[in-house]
Amino acid sequence: MKKIFGILFWVATAALAIFLIFLIYDQYKPEDMQLFGNSTTAVSFQNYSGETRSGETLYPAPGIELANLEGKTVKLSDYKGRTVFISFWAMEDASCMREMGELNKAAKIFEDRGDAIVLTVNKTDTKAVISKYFTENGYGLQVLMDTEGQAFYNYGVNSVPVTFVVDAEGYARGYIPSATTASILTGIADEISGIRQ
Repeated sequence: MKKIFGILFWVATAALAIFLIFLIYDQYKPEDMQLFGNSTTAVSFQNYSGETRSGETLYPAPGIELANLEGKTVKLSDYKGRTVFISFWAMEDASCMREMGELNKAAKIFEDRGDAIVLTVNKTDTKAVISKYFTENGYGLQVLMDTEGQAFYNYGVNSVPVTFVVDAEGYARGYIPSATTASILTGIADEISGIRQ
């Protein structure tokens, strides 16, 4: 009898936890999240081929205006004409830390090519801690400090890592809902560039 009550207790606890997760997720998910798709696949995209596809409408990506590690204000609009990958991350997350080398590799490739850029957005770590870590690892990524959490909110970021794709015209094209690699990012940039030409 005890075993049955124990099982029922854990089933009820799990059901309550799942219900609360969905309730919290729906409450804090911005209405605009549909702009980035809702797939749970490794890479989720809207289309690249123009203003609309099968009734879908493209929307401008939410603006970003944040200070970088040097204190200089950086705007998303500064990079109009290039594909922008916006990676939201935190040092406390192991998958974010594993992803940094891949993001740095992609950023170097894009710097040579000139068609894309990687911006990273952090809201939880201090400039000093990030600078030390980047120096120790030789990373040259652009880090934007979202100390108020506004960019995280505007993009509906509830967990990290997540990377958003903004095309050269400033339209939100999709997101990668987990850690990514340089080859995935360069593949996306190649696809976008090929369609633009």
